Amino acid sequence: MEGSGRRNRSEQEARAGTSREKSEARLNVVLVDSVQAKNLDLSVHLKPIAGTIDQGGGVVWRAKDAKNYYICRYNPLENNFRVYKVVDGRRTELASADIQKTDGWQTLRITMREEQIECFLDGKKHLEVNDGTFGVAGRIGLWTKADAQTHFDDLTLKPKDE
Repeated sequence: MEGSGRRNRSEQEARAGTSREKSEARLNVVLVDSVQAKNLDLSVHLKPIAGTIDQGGGVVWRAKDAKNYYICRYNPLENNFRVYKVVDGRRTELASADIQKTDGWQTLRITMREEQIECFLDGKKHLEVNDGTFGVAGRIGLWTKADAQTHFDDLTLKPKDE
């Protein structure tokens, strides 16, 4: 893997988020049922493919269910990288950074210990915030919005000392 985060990946290895629904309000969440984590180092490789309302995607952690979780996502259509909390299906932005679009695979990584969240894109920390909304272990997963079509690969969880 090169330092830019761009990867030559086999499309057979990747999971694709391929919603074509044009609803701005649609949040597409896939949770891993067999994994629970509180303090963690979580990463995924993603490749935005298409979308007219939204592009890109992100990772979910400390998820209680598909309507209550943290999300960090990259959106090349809007040229931004953000972290949110979603409570009862309503997103609240916690932090945002402007990011220039680059084609190909990106590496999105978050770390969280207690209430401290750090978010990285292609190895560079862009966001840091404290939030205690979800203070217990929860599931991890993948996320897209509206009609975003995104390939995901290598979802990796490294639990940190509780």
